[in-house]
Amino acid sequence: MVCVLFLVTTTPKELGLESLLLSASMLVNNINALAFAVYSITTLIIYKALFRACLNGIRNTLHHGDGVALLKRLQHQQQFYIVVCSNYKKHVFGFGNPIFYTGQLVFTVLSVVQAYFFAFEPVDEGEGYWFVFFSKFYHSFLSVMSAVICIEANSIHFMSRDLISFLYKYRINKLSDAEALQVEMLLITLHTEKPVLTASNLFTFGISLLASVSGTAVTYVLVALQFHASL
Repeated sequence: MVCVLFLVTTTPKELGLESLLLSASMLVNNINALAFAVYSITTLIIYKALFRACLNGIRNTLHHGDGVALLKRLQHQQQFYIVVCSNYKKHVFGFGNPIFYTGQLVFTVLSVVQAYFFAFEPVDEGEGYWFVFFSKFYHSFLSVMSAVICIEANSIHFMSRDLISFLYKYRINKLSDAEALQVEMLLITLHTEKPVLTASNLFTFGISLLASVSGTAVTYVLVALQFHASL
């Protein structure tokens, strides 16, 4: 129903093949961007729960475990963490190409700019009312989803850092040599296998990226306002 409304409201009254194809391509592009946002957020929520279970398991094992069972559980949890971390990076980048994420980042900046203008643009009942309404909702929703993606990715990264801090403070002198060595191996694993999402080392998903995107969007808005005022 929403798709039909979008096509009806964005296609001119003088219906032609070119205008119909243009409206259909806009619809496909919008659905693709929204599906990407929902996919990323859902995946991040799932892996956030997996990382929390893994890291809390390591804490509980060190607090309550002892003997040979402690060593085996730590080894098992280390292997589980490596698998989760590796799958996390591959799964979130399930589209297989960091360039796709770079394009989505640029698209997000443009969406924030569009959302700003639509927020202050008066909407009058008329032929273009529903188009402006859909545009407001779409660009605002995509901007919020992009912010949520950065916040969730940042929280997963900080979960790993919290466990590293816990292990550094943990007193290993009460452990056996094999158990103390396993704790050191855990620290090495946590330092080398970090749950950080990067796109070909171009940028890292997190709060810092959110600040950069916001700053870039504000810059583009100011440039657009100056250009509009000069017309």
